[in-house]
Amino acid sequence: MKKDELKHFRKGIKDVQRMLTVAAKRLNDGRYEAAVEFMMGEAALLQKLATELRSVIEDGERKPQ
Repeated sequence: MKKDELKHFRKGIKDVQRMLTVAAKRLNDGRYEAAVEFMMGEAALLQKLATELRSVIEDGERKPQ
């Protein structure tokens, strides 16, 4: 995997972590609906990131070493 691809995935994971902290704050504040919205949005972003990573992995396996 190329260095720029690694940076992309690390940044995506950090972004999700940051927003999950916000969701936890909302939950602690009793703002349950806001917490749900944050969590659902971040779950979608994380799923997209995982799909991209799977694609990169599969493309790497197809290329001759």
